Amino acid sequence: MDVKIKELTERKDILETVRIYIESIREDHSFKPVSYINALNSEEEYEDFEKWRESDKELNNVFGAFIDDDLVGYISTGKTSIDDDEIKGEITGFFVRKGLRKKGIGTKLLTVAADFLKEKGYDSILIYNFKRSSSNEYYRKKGGKFFIRDIQ
Repeated sequence: MDVKIKELTERKDILETVRIYIESIREDHSFKPVSYINALNSEEEYEDFEKWRESDKELNNVFGAFIDDDLVGYISTGKTSIDDDEIKGEITGFFVRKGLRKKGIGTKLLTVAADFLKEKGYDSILIYNFKRSSSNEYYRKKGGKFFIRDIQ
């Protein structure tokens, strides 16, 4: 399977990341309230994305994974602060379509995002995630350490 990773800038690609996000939340986060899941809307999510992107054009970035011309996953980067003294690179979104997981696509995306953040001067990366998310095991296998636990 030939997977190509590229920076996403076109509206059609960003809208597809929104669809992947909504699809993934609906499939993988059944512990979220149904009202939250049902309220997800592509256009509203796209508008929120554009505001986020504009807030830091240098660091808020999105990379997409393509098989042929089909966008099958994405990862987005930014920065966050845990406290006033410590700014970290952040993975702000990371989803691969369900039928294509465990095929190395996520690893390729994570590598590109980590390299991008490192180039920007961030040696550590923070990923906020739901406590009950099945993806937590993936992050553990990649060397992730869990240090903040909130009830969700």
